[in-house]
Amino acid sequence: MSPPPPLTPQASDLLKVLGHPVRLGIVELLAGGEMSVNVLGDRLGQTQPIISGQLRLLRYSGLVKCDRRGGKTYYSLADPGLKKLLACLRRYAEGR
Repeated sequence: MSPPPPLTPQASDLLKVLGHPVRLGIVELLAGGEMSVNVLGDRLGQTQPIISGQLRLLRYSGLVKCDRRGGKTYYSLADPGLKKLLACLRRYAEGR
């Protein structure tokens, strides 16, 4: 049986993006459904400019998408598969 192929640089980049506590918190919250900047800020105890800056990086990385409706912008996960990654991270962290 041959070993699995090595993880790609994209996996490393993904982990770097998720390595920031606020960005990881945003992704965790968005796993439950779409939210606005204000709701994310309230839930994470962060200001709107901090959340907006982190969302910009998450959007640039392709992890989060936005939808503008009725004068508000709502954010959601770009790939529902991120929920599986979060579940693995949670299980690993809880087992330590």
